[in-house]
Amino acid sequence: MTRVLVIGGAGTLGAAVVRRLLPDPAYDLRVADARPAPQWLREGCEIDRSALAEPGRARAALDGCSLVIDLADRRAAGPFTRIEADGGVRVAVLRAALDLGVERFVYVSSGAVLERATAFPTTEAHLAGCAPPTAADGFSQLAGEVACRAAHAERGLPFTICRACDAYGTQEPFDAERGLARDLPGLVARALAGEPAPMDDGAEDDDGPGSGALTHVDDVAEGIVAALAAPAALGEDFNLAGPEELTRGELTRLVWELCGDAEHAAAATAPTTPPRAGARRWPSAEKARAVLGWEARTSVRDGIARLAAWQRAHDPVAARR
Repeated sequence: MTRVLVIGGAGTLGAAVVRRLLPDPAYDLRVADARPAPQWLREGCEIDRSALAEPGRARAALDGCSLVIDLADRRAAGPFTRIEADGGVRVAVLRAALDLGVERFVYVSSGAVLERATAFPTTEAHLAGCAPPTAADGFSQLAGEVACRAAHAERGLPFTICRACDAYGTQEPFDAERGLARDLPGLVARALAGEPAPMDDGAEDDDGPGSGALTHVDDVAEGIVAALAAPAALGEDFNLAGPEELTRGELTRLVWELCGDAEHAAAATAPTTPPRAGARRWPSAEKARAVLGWEARTSVRDGIARLAAWQRAHDPVAARR
């Protein structure tokens, strides 16, 4: 049995990865996350709530684990705190991975590294020609990718990079990276509450991109697990992204169509303004399809319907609709 360490396994995406791995008898799971873990996770996994920025604790968390999936998520922190915390944990965890000789280190990055892409759909190869991200979340994620490649070049770290692009789920917290995934739970909540659709589609909003390729966390988790086991994924990077580019305006109209009443859905059909220059995010997942046999299977419509059903079950206001 192979022991897998899932760093950040109590988060939305981390929990989806754990749910995907738990039924497989080939794996024994350890979760490292300072956040409280739900009961089902505590029953199925060994839990380590150590502060992994401390080298000794990072080494103890990785000890005995052949495979590591790094989903550490500190997006709720301020921009400097995010970079500071990411850097401390990253160095300690990568050092432990090198010293202990892990067989595969899967670093889960995000589509935020493609903030300044100029070619669409954006392939993995295009990243080398992109200007670096200006936002702290994308910059920190890119630094993690560079650190993995540097550890490989200097010490032979066996790594794979997976970029979770606009990942969303039924319990998505309010700490998602800037983009459509962060907007979605709030839009659904407003539509279920019977509020009017916002007439501004966000195309000129400086708070994140004006378009994205929403990808359900269950699909992203499938891609991460596929990359974990695939020999051809060693030393490679993959965009795990849905196939469809949506602007904020298109997403708003779709949410009100699926969750709102007829009057407010009609109000959400105002003409769409295209994203401003430099505000598109549309990663290509062709490499993941060709190498991993992966593609996103949850349509945005189905994903929004699942999110709306979850909110109705957990929100008294939404439950009345």
